[in-house]
Amino acid sequence: MDSFLHEFTRWEWWAIIGFVLIVMEVFIPGAVFLWPAMAGLTLAVIAALFEPGWQTNLILFSILSIAFALLGRSAYLRMREKSDHPQLNQRGQQLIGRFCEVVETTSMERGRVKLGDSTWLARCAPGTKAIPVGEHVQVIAVEGTTLIISQPTSSSSL
Repeated sequence: MDSFLHEFTRWEWWAIIGFVLIVMEVFIPGAVFLWPAMAGLTLAVIAALFEPGWQTNLILFSILSIAFALLGRSAYLRMREKSDHPQLNQRGQQLIGRFCEVVETTSMERGRVKLGDSTWLARCAPGTKAIPVGEHVQVIAVEGTTLIISQPTSSSSL
């Protein structure tokens, strides 16, 4: 067994390390082992062509791992698509600017408004007086599941 392990050259060891890291990446996803795997495979080629010493191998492996990680990150950031619906999974943010009707007198502390087919907890924006039932108001912010409302300005329309 001992003689079997000594038969491998440096480039073969780096190739084995690279492939083992690729297999680990398959079972532990997240691009954690991908970059060192690429560095190991690249170093296998370098070791086969130039036969550097073990110190140089380790230094090159470190540098290549970091370089591949940085290149991969920058490629990911460039390829990440910009959504045409950036608030798709943020329902509260989608409600800002919408108009609703007060169904329970709303003050700075609490109240309720009807928006669409559901009622929401609401409170008045700072500096706004209590708003009576039946008034039409505009959502200006959202804090958790509470809508922050104010009476629409004269330039706003319902």
